[in-house]
Amino acid sequence: MARGRRSSQYKIPEPTLKEKFDALGNLPRFFKLVWQTNHWYTIVNASLRLIRSAIPVSILYIGKLIIDEVIALSKGTVTDHTFLWELVAAEFALAILSDALSRATTLVDSLLGDQFSNYTSVKIMEHAATLDLDRPDAAEEGSPELATSNNSLARQSKTVRRTSATPNRQSD
Repeated sequence: MARGRRSSQYKIPEPTLKEKFDALGNLPRFFKLVWQTNHWYTIVNASLRLIRSAIPVSILYIGKLIIDEVIALSKGTVTDHTFLWELVAAEFALAILSDALSRATTLVDSLLGDQFSNYTSVKIMEHAATLDLDRPDAAEEGSPELATSNNSLARQSKTVRRTSATPNRQSD
């Protein structure tokens, strides 16, 4: 009961259509970050999506050919069923290929997403190493405390980069 009233008090305003279109301006920077994360996964991901987009049209076309072949068989103009069964097998193969490509796309999305998360975390830590959040005026003064803080954060970000780049080794 009271929960319903509380949630309406903290409702986030719906963005306007102009704000939604303005947000599309961030896409080039986002794609640049994804490309910088791992360009091979980005290429594989885009290629898989392009191939997957052609499969439904191919399945529909083979379905049309199957219907045409069944009509030809029913009229008696064609007596050999081999082509019909080849079309059925081709449609079945496309259905399996579609599922396999879907799973491959999900895998590449997951791998790229994990790498993107790590990449952006390291970039944020590197940027944080350039800031002195305890004393905002220290950055202007060029204080020794800022240099110590920056060196400490820089060492931490290098350690994170090294450990995220090193593959896990299992001991025998």
